[in-house]
Amino acid sequence: MGTPRIYWYPAGSLAFETIILPHVSAVNVSQFRDVVDAEGPTMARLDRGGGRIITIRGRYNVASHSTAIRGLLSLDSHIRAGGRIAFALDHEKMYASRLVFPAYSGKSSLNIDVNALPFETTTLVANDELLIQQTSPLRYERVAMSSNATAASIGFVLPLKRGLYYEHPPHTIVRSQYCFPALYLDAAGANSPTTWISDARHPGLIYDLDITLVELPREVELVVDAVLANGNRQLGEGGVTPNMAVTEGAFQSTFPQYSPVTTDQFSYSYKRGTFSGQS
Repeated sequence: MGTPRIYWYPAGSLAFETIILPHVSAVNVSQFRDVVDAEGPTMARLDRGGGRIITIRGRYNVASHSTAIRGLLSLDSHIRAGGRIAFALDHEKMYASRLVFPAYSGKSSLNIDVNALPFETTTLVANDELLIQQTSPLRYERVAMSSNATAASIGFVLPLKRGLYYEHPPHTIVRSQYCFPALYLDAAGANSPTTWISDARHPGLIYDLDITLVELPREVELVVDAVLANGNRQLGEGGVTPNMAVTEGAFQSTFPQYSPVTTDQFSYSYKRGTFSGQS
């Protein structure tokens, strides 16, 4: 079991910073949707998407956790300015990627690409909890691995403990359960005079962390695509930051088109939906 960690790029920095949290007391995840009941003969429901709300809580004493406290206090200006951060409850499970081939309902394995996130070296093993995320329509499916990941001609095969409920097309996001590649503080939180890291209850002795962040599925997709397209590199090595991936309006033309990593001559084109190979 690893440690909770926050990853972020300070403005102007060519490498990400890591805040190692000694522990967290709670991580609460809830889904929100933007749904209206449409009028007309069919009375169909109009689903305009949504996302998830993530609340992280912890308590840290100055005597033992001063490094983490300084890092959190320095992070405040970054997230109030709209900067994105990444968070992992267990840094050893900081993993997110894309489906290489479709996964049909009832199938008990997933074919995924390499880890898109540059923060940690991660290996998926038996009993790891995974989250499969579709953006349109918005769906989250939880699954668990029955055995360790195995190498494939493209990426890896993840065996599952049960068959899938939904059909998941190529390009669907697959990530560890408590891996959050792109989180931001909404406007209400940014404008609030109340700080999310405070020693108000025990001045100079203990700091309480209580922060609520927003995750949008499209932002997760942008981060995964941008990092994969640039070879999982840090900014100083010619890569991109999560903030750049999310905020670049010309994302599709700014970064190379993502294609799965492969060790042989097989390739898959998501845009055309065709598979070609050479034996």
